[in-house]
Amino acid sequence: MSDTKVEQVTDEVPVTATKYNLNEMKIVCDEALQKFFVDKRGYKQYHTHTDVKLILGYSACLLAAFDFGYTWKKPFEEVRYTTFICTIGFVILSVLASAYAYLVQKNTIFVGSKSIDGKDVVLSVASEAQPNTGEYKLNFSVRPLKGDEGSATANVTTQSMSKSVGNWFYESGKLERAAIEKDLGEFLDTMENKKTD
Repeated sequence: MSDTKVEQVTDEVPVTATKYNLNEMKIVCDEALQKFFVDKRGYKQYHTHTDVKLILGYSACLLAAFDFGYTWKKPFEEVRYTTFICTIGFVILSVLASAYAYLVQKNTIFVGSKSIDGKDVVLSVASEAQPNTGEYKLNFSVRPLKGDEGSATANVTTQSMSKSVGNWFYESGKLERAAIEKDLGEFLDTMENKKTD
């Protein structure tokens, strides 16, 4: 943990994490980061990753509910093939949701767009916590919203930021919003200025 800090009284609901649980602190930082980009920086958040996982999950649940309802009225001998097909379908949809999370979404916690100096850009942020060091690493990627500015990969700006997660929490485990917003704001200003130059 960092030096002892004096907690400031704010109107916001305090967010607290167990200060010895790095994963919990990462989740709190991830949520604060998303809120910061939307509320303070004016990004419009995309929910594509969440939507895809919800569609796959709800489809699997609907398949299970259909099977339950169908087998409720009929004897097992009549519905065993339907149950087999529904079970296989449920497993496939569940595996697809997990594969999407691990292979496509990966560590991405925020994707959003904003107009900067008349240019529409998309910001993508991935986070990870380093268990042995307590470092919270953010990988930022900024690219044009539309691919009309040449090769899509040629116009991508990527940078990383790494901080000790303890810098953003009081000794009591409460998130120090001002500190995280200051660090993110300074880093993002530099990143956005590079992209619009």
